[in-house]
Amino acid sequence: MKNKTLIALTLSASMLLPAHIAQAAVAPTTNVEMNAETSEFVAMSATFDPSLGRTEGIAALKELRSKMWDLNPIYRHYYLDKFPEGTRLQDVARQYGITSKAQYTNVKSDENLTWIAVQRAGEAGYKFAHTRIDGSSYRTATRDGHKPQLESLALGQPTLRETILKAWGEKELDALKKTGGTFSGDSGHLMHMLNPEHSTYGFARVHVHGLKNKISPSYAAISSSPATKPDRIPAGERTEWIYRTKEKGESATGIIGGSTPKETPAPKPQNPPRPSKKPEVPGNNNTQPDKKPDNDPNSGSAADFGGENNTVGIIVGVIVAVIGLIGALAKFAMDFRL
Repeated sequence: MKNKTLIALTLSASMLLPAHIAQAAVAPTTNVEMNAETSEFVAMSATFDPSLGRTEGIAALKELRSKMWDLNPIYRHYYLDKFPEGTRLQDVARQYGITSKAQYTNVKSDENLTWIAVQRAGEAGYKFAHTRIDGSSYRTATRDGHKPQLESLALGQPTLRETILKAWGEKELDALKKTGGTFSGDSGHLMHMLNPEHSTYGFARVHVHGLKNKISPSYAAISSSPATKPDRIPAGERTEWIYRTKEKGESATGIIGGSTPKETPAPKPQNPPRPSKKPEVPGNNNTQPDKKPDNDPNSGSAADFGGENNTVGIIVGVIVAVIGLIGALAKFAMDFRL
């Protein structure tokens, strides 16, 4: 009886779970949790080098931390009740057992955090926010059970190194001083980069193709503590599908297989427009253009393929045929009388 009761309670609990949670899936490319089933995915073509965080990113973070260790700015961390006014970076570092520049700059790339950064940079390229496309927190972007604790985002910077050293680094130093070493929208990225609690990071630079009126590339920095997995991701730029969840009223693409993507597939609209009446150009899969490009044998106006010029001939032919038919009927009638 006890076993039956336990089974019943287990089934009841599972039935109470929302469908989108019970059937949640991970993105194929990054293996990051998506908070949705695969039928809700939208594919985006993106170019990135997942090893860039381990090479360029970590090198830039070490350089930034080295400079800031020497400057030793006001830095009260995120815990104002723990660190009083006037606390400096090295004071905070000592609270975490860090007593030298060598220790403080000993930061490493984490494989799980790197793939989370790739996922979040791709999502930020589409929607620049610390919330995901479905409105959930960036902390739901877990990988193998590991979740990000802190996140920084950027758009349109020239390189990952510039982003870390300048946009998230030196450019926010004055703001950090003005706030007395506390968090603000103008100093939060620098506080993240300097955080003595975290020595493992994931960085990513992602260019999402086909996004109109969007600034690219997009960048993400993810950190947590302790380390989860050494970063041994193979080097090399690649173009692959990065998936996001669909927005309200948008059709999903699902998981796309096959050849390497070059451009983002356009999801089908909910109410597809009527097909164009323009004919397809022979030998070309594209819709016929309105204007004939110069020196393009596969393009042209409808007249080039027997359109307007043939219309007059067809009409004349029909008239002649009708007249001939009338004459034949008249002759038949006369013959019948006879």
